[in-house]
Amino acid sequence: MIVDPTPRELRRIFDEIRAERARQDERFGEQNHPDGTGGREWENAATMARANCDLATVAGELTWRDIAYEEDAEALAESDPVKLRAELIQAAAVKVAWIEHLDRRALAARCQRCKGQKIVPDFTNWDTDHAEPLPKPCPDCQGGDGG
Repeated sequence: MIVDPTPRELRRIFDEIRAERARQDERFGEQNHPDGTGGREWENAATMARANCDLATVAGELTWRDIAYEEDAEALAESDPVKLRAELIQAAAVKVAWIEHLDRRALAARCQRCKGQKIVPDFTNWDTDHAEPLPKPCPDCQGGDGG
């Protein structure tokens, strides 16, 4: 069963991102650099990155690095500001998903009962249509805090 991140988990990640942005602003001030994107070199890189992801997927060897590089290359290939912004949002979303995965792995290492899924079967409460127990929050990690 796939468990979506809770608003609390996402809030924690975005709080860390906001804090890092504040550190960057404190250190460098407001930054207004040229985009430096677009061009044949990055278009080729994006094409190669997409092909690499496709091959890795077929081989069952897709990694977060592959996905992140593909999204970054697609952003760097884009010269139109509206499309560049959309690509940067996609790249940022992949990084957040990767962070969520790192956090789930850390939780799984701490909680042996639910292995980071934050839910366990409730054998006292059954879904009779599917003949299986309904989920309930993990009593060991309280469904998200990791104990």
